[in-house]
Amino acid sequence: MLAYIYYLREKNDQLRIIQSGTCPRCGHRSISLTDERGGGCGPKLVTFSCPECGYQNSFSIQGGCGL
Repeated sequence: MLAYIYYLREKNDQLRIIQSGTCPRCGHRSISLTDERGGGCGPKLVTFSCPECGYQNSFSIQGGCGL
């Protein structure tokens, strides 16, 4: 259970770094969105990749419904 909490914390930290435009592995500003699935009012799965170091990771992000 404790390992899963650390895993979630690490994923959250990586996403925060990616949202600033930086690759969490190599630090280059070359990270890009390569796939996006779902959306609407539910969660969407987004995948980011870095061509500099080969980093690739997917994240589940809660979608928002505009009012």
